[in-house]
Amino acid sequence: MAPQAADDPAAATDTAAARLTLRAKSLIAFGALALYLLLIAGVVESQRMRLADIVADLERVHGDEEVLHRASFSLAHAILAANEHYYRDPAVKDFVAVLVAAETVQTGLEGLARRNPELAPLGAEVGERIAALAALGGRDRLLDLRESLHRVAAAMDPVTSEVRSRKKALAVGYRSQYDAISVTWIGMGVIGMLIFGATLALFFTRLTGDLGRLQRRALDVVNGYRGPALGVTRSDEIGTLMRTVNRMQKELREHEAQMELARRQQFHREKMAAVGGLAAQIAHEINNPIAAIAGVAQAIADTRQSQCRNRGRACQPELILEQATRIAGITRQIADFSAPQAAEPQLLDLNALVESTCAFVRYDKRFRALALELELDRQLPAVTAVGDHLTQVLMNLLINAADAIAEAGVRGRVTLATRRQGDSVVFTVADNGKGMEEAVRRRAFEEFFTTKPQGSGSGLGLSLSRRFLRQAGGDIEIESQPGVGTLVAVRLPLAPALACTS
Repeated sequence: MAPQAADDPAAATDTAAARLTLRAKSLIAFGALALYLLLIAGVVESQRMRLADIVADLERVHGDEEVLHRASFSLAHAILAANEHYYRDPAVKDFVAVLVAAETVQTGLEGLARRNPELAPLGAEVGERIAALAALGGRDRLLDLRESLHRVAAAMDPVTSEVRSRKKALAVGYRSQYDAISVTWIGMGVIGMLIFGATLALFFTRLTGDLGRLQRRALDVVNGYRGPALGVTRSDEIGTLMRTVNRMQKELREHEAQMELARRQQFHREKMAAVGGLAAQIAHEINNPIAAIAGVAQAIADTRQSQCRNRGRACQPELILEQATRIAGITRQIADFSAPQAAEPQLLDLNALVESTCAFVRYDKRFRALALELELDRQLPAVTAVGDHLTQVLMNLLINAADAIAEAGVRGRVTLATRRQGDSVVFTVADNGKGMEEAVRRRAFEEFFTTKPQGSGSGLGLSLSRRFLRQAGGDIEIESQPGVGTLVAVRLPLAPALACTS
């Protein structure tokens, strides 16, 4: 296992992205809608201006058409007048009506020549014919004028067709532009409704889903859920509520861990007090007869060596003395281990604590088939810690190692080593058990996380061990490889005086 990850996964999210409140989101949506409406208005205004240009062109075409109509009417009138005078009595020399009509045609041609320069020469020609008829008269001059008027009529036909074509094209363009404006209004309106409708539907669907997740998690926390924190996927007020629920869950978990720690410490103290009292009584009761047996064995060994014919075979007082001494040693170990310890940090001999703890756990059936090896630095300086806490940490690590070896089904070996490292003392517990996967290693220090069968582990052992060690200024790290084993390294600070003089 690796050192524990961040205790509050949601805390990083809280300080990551910038906050965007629901009010800000509504203002952004309103701004986007206003920009979209302005876009529609701009597009429609552009089309409307184009429509206004078409209307202006139509007005100009209507004007040109009106001028053409007047010119055509004047031209027809002048041709009729010329024909009428041409077929009259040749003696008649009054051409006033023809001249007036022709001058009207000339005036119209001058107006048309501004847009149709090809009519300018014909206008000049008509003017010359009018002047000649007015000055000289005669049927020949009248005939020349009439021919010029016919050429004018022939030249005005394509001009009239071009004006009509322009008028028709502009009318079609006007209708197309008008339809385009209507399509733009309707199309962009429908598109806007679809976009904003889909956005609102997505927003409220996500909002409803997040509120549902938040509600379910809050109920789960109330009902005792203490697993991974709720993923914060928002940066608005709902995200703040998610972070608040995560903090509530974290604080409840810490509070429960503190309560469990206090309960375990109280239970441990009561248990150790009871064991200590019982051990003292048992040791007292056993030591008296053992002392008597040892005294008798010693007396036999001292006074009757020469009188015992079966000495070395049936008469073995040394064996009685050896086993009596062994029983006395066991009772002393039990009494020493179960003796009450101070609840405040004090100078400790770490090697002695490791040896006494290992001697005690050897009586556990899980350690009878294990090789428990000690590699202790005999020059190790003292550390400052609560002895009872270190005992609980070491026993927890030894029991975890024994369980891992039992699950692996191998010939077990647990190695405990101590050494000095700078201003700290490090002791390690290594086993050749089944090891841990990386995902399990990362979560090893989480409260209530355990891989043991239900009912055989609370998931608080390593978490409380790390809490004890950090309270003492130390820490704990785990390295593990599946199928190879696990190494737990515990670091403790030296006593202040030793650390300063080193």
